[in-house]
Amino acid sequence: MKHNYNPYNLFSNFVLRTPLLDFDFFLKLTEKEFISNDTLKKAYNDPLVKESCYLASPTLYHELEKWTKGKLDKKKENRVRLSLLKYLTRMSTRCTPFGLFAGCCLGDFDNFTSIKNSNPRLNKRHTRLDMNYLVALSQEISKKKEIRDELLFFPNSSIYLTGNQLRYVEYYYVNSIRHHQVIEVDNSEYLQKILERATNGANIENLINLLVEDNIAQTDAKNFINELLESQLLVSELEPSVCGPEFMFQILKILKKITNAKEEIQFLSNVQKQLDGLDQHLGNTPKTYISLSDKIKKHSTSFDLKFLFQTDLELKPKENKLSVDIMTSIKKGMDLMNKLTLPKTENNLSKFKDSFFERYEEREMQLSKVLDVETGIGYIQNGGTGDFNPLIDDIHLPVQDDPYEKTTISQNSINRILEEKLISCDKNGSQKIKLTEKDFEGFPSNWEDLPDTLSGMIKIIIEDGQKKILFPGISGSSAANLIGRFCHADKKLSKFTQKITDLESKMNPNKILAEIVHLPEARVGNILMRPSFRQYEIPYLAKSNSITKHQISLEDLFISIKNNRIYLRSKKLDKEVIPRLTNAHNYYRSTLPIYQFLCDMQTQNQRTGIYFDFDYLGNNRSFIPRVEFENLILHRAKWKLKKEDINNLLQKKEDSNLKKEVDQLRKKFNIPQFVLSIEDDKELLINFSNMTSVQILLDEVKNKTQFILSEFLFSDDGIVKSETGYYTHQIIVSVYNDKKMNSLKEKSND
Repeated sequence: MKHNYNPYNLFSNFVLRTPLLDFDFFLKLTEKEFISNDTLKKAYNDPLVKESCYLASPTLYHELEKWTKGKLDKKKENRVRLSLLKYLTRMSTRCTPFGLFAGCCLGDFDNFTSIKNSNPRLNKRHTRLDMNYLVALSQEISKKKEIRDELLFFPNSSIYLTGNQLRYVEYYYVNSIRHHQVIEVDNSEYLQKILERATNGANIENLINLLVEDNIAQTDAKNFINELLESQLLVSELEPSVCGPEFMFQILKILKKITNAKEEIQFLSNVQKQLDGLDQHLGNTPKTYISLSDKIKKHSTSFDLKFLFQTDLELKPKENKLSVDIMTSIKKGMDLMNKLTLPKTENNLSKFKDSFFERYEEREMQLSKVLDVETGIGYIQNGGTGDFNPLIDDIHLPVQDDPYEKTTISQNSINRILEEKLISCDKNGSQKIKLTEKDFEGFPSNWEDLPDTLSGMIKIIIEDGQKKILFPGISGSSAANLIGRFCHADKKLSKFTQKITDLESKMNPNKILAEIVHLPEARVGNILMRPSFRQYEIPYLAKSNSITKHQISLEDLFISIKNNRIYLRSKKLDKEVIPRLTNAHNYYRSTLPIYQFLCDMQTQNQRTGIYFDFDYLGNNRSFIPRVEFENLILHRAKWKLKKEDINNLLQKKEDSNLKKEVDQLRKKFNIPQFVLSIEDDKELLINFSNMTSVQILLDEVKNKTQFILSEFLFSDDGIVKSETGYYTHQIIVSVYNDKKMNSLKEKSND
């Protein structure tokens, strides 16, 4: 029976995200009509700002150094000035963690709210080397004969048998981009012996001797094993992993077992020691990084200096407590969004399920054979990915649902109510739409098709003396997804994430929640790397650091249809497997069928979240109003402007009359002083009273036919403060299905 009350409750912690600098820094920087060169240079010469700029772009840093010394080509000056202003804007207004520009930390829910940031220099930072570099380095190290001879080798994790052939995925790099292609080889008795012996790891000598024992000549045996290594049928223990200790420490641990790796150990240990030194304080001179990169350059592995140093910022506030009473507002918002977010009638898994049943009916089949594009049914159905071509780029933004695909009466009713609100708003000349519970009274509410844990991003402001919360929605296959990547830098955050994943395991007794361990592209490992949070792992084209009995191989996974569900089972453990990807990777357009299938299986028969989607109603409008529900802001006001709307501004970009044109634009469209320029998930704050800030916007949009601006929500009396001013902020709140947890406890007590 479907229950219509909200069963979700808050976890006892939240995650605070703020920029490095306070909002007052931005206000002072842009308080005049133009920002002078002296003002920009003074801001840049702060050691903390200079270090932050270097980590974001070493190339820009070198140009800024020339500019401050009067040695930069005059033609480049304006571009460099505006680039610096963009960085200064970001590090004082945008909360998305990026280098030293912004960071995060764990906070506690309490009976009151008090968030006090420390001096920015008291924050902590965590630096590691670029994953792309470390992967290339590990590959080079593994090719050295004296090291390779002592390494353990394992079967490629993508191997599966089809007929008399083995198929597997190999990868290669072109211009640092990872490409994949399916390879087919003839199976043989000798090949099976080698793969079986290598299951738990074997060195080259052991594998050669295995063949020699079968009367194969030493030279032939050696050549055969080398072919398996070259073709990636066998991969070394130095294969990259995105779960467990950071990859640098994984490499060092392996090399310390090898007799002839002293030079490599010394090199990596010295580099790590210097990285640890950098992490002792903020405001390091760029010369320190340049010196370290020069030492790394002496090693044969090439790198891109822009990405070499990956740094995360851990905030160290004096106090970080948030009143638990916000849950009342969040739950009311969830109640409304639950009614407005309808399940899609068809998705990739449902199409696959139909195709599977049509082909195999109630039989249980090996997953790899079913997903084979030639001998099975593939995945995605009619998706155009059924070939052996290597993929070009594996990272895309998620595909957005088209609301008009949902043609149910309920969706049409929702659209009609919102359209009426929009028309009424226009007639009244208002910039806000206010929703009430009565607007959607009687609409069905189902809580049974949502994940066990969810997370959402909120922002709290004081407006007209009232506390308001920006709350656009709550989503995710797990509440841990948004925070997993920061856990190597923050032990408290790691402990909280472990608490989430442990609870999810308890909520799914007799099932295995298994982490998908996959590296789609080396550099993406920088944002995918996370500790091991789950007992079981499914390695796929990446190494698992779990013990062998806790690794679920591809050949161990079988699927069938039970109770109109796709049932994924580990044959070895004889239990249902629920895959999990505890990171924020947008996997949606991956052309690796197995990876996409496993990721989709996280939320089988579930909505991935509940949210308020209003943009589709304003596709042909220049203005979309703010939408509020009680004290919640569900949707920020937005302006959709066209190139012709700003032609006059572009013509007077360097003119003293620019402000006059800006004022006319603002008056025409009723645009406030502060707005966000939005492109995909990127947001940049613009102060329309400062023409240098406006020039950034004009540079950003000059080649676009249209662009989007959003209202910027802030208050003079913000909840995150320090001795010098107020901070913009984002707060990640996480919830769990308390009703499900309690019902399981009751069953266990029976």
